[in-house]
Amino acid sequence: MSSKLKIALVMSSTREGRLNDQVTKFVHHSIAKNHNVEIIDPATIEFPKTQHSMDFLFNPTGNIPENIRALNEKMKGFDAFLIVCAEYNYSLPPPLANLFDNISPATLVWKPCGFVNYSIGQFGGCRVGVQLRAFTGALGMISVPKQMSIPFAHEKIAQDGTPVDEKLTKELNLVLEHVYWAANALKMHKTTVTPPPWAI
Repeated sequence: MSSKLKIALVMSSTREGRLNDQVTKFVHHSIAKNHNVEIIDPATIEFPKTQHSMDFLFNPTGNIPENIRALNEKMKGFDAFLIVCAEYNYSLPPPLANLFDNISPATLVWKPCGFVNYSIGQFGGCRVGVQLRAFTGALGMISVPKQMSIPFAHEKIAQDGTPVDEKLTKELNLVLEHVYWAANALKMHKTTVTPPPWAI
């Protein structure tokens, strides 16, 4: 078993001038030091105007666009997910919800996830962090205890992803430590014990 994990770094915002790029670069720099990481950016994925769910309960015909099928297959290969989440009106950005709503729950169940939330205000996306736990839990994912909220993100992280305060790096590393531990634990356990089904 490879010691390197395969981590999906999931972006959330598609707005022009988004801060998601620089915050994602900040997180990417840290993950790439020790593990394989791939960015999933909803701004680069063409989603159907009408949702074609990968869930057989809602799409018995299997009429699914090929790019969504390919994305679903890609998601299967990740050991864990790290979501870099903007806060839109105290809530989830619609592009993030749409991305995960197009993926089969059977693909995401038992996958560990962590959150790095941010905003231009003083609360740093902590309110969306609460909603992310419920949202990812409904998908069968397992969120780690530690999450990170970055207030005034436009001032705290440079365009190239460099933090202005190394305390941010230390806090991020603790979130990543939680994600790596959970990913390794579940990955090892799955080699000896088959996970129960996500639904019956």
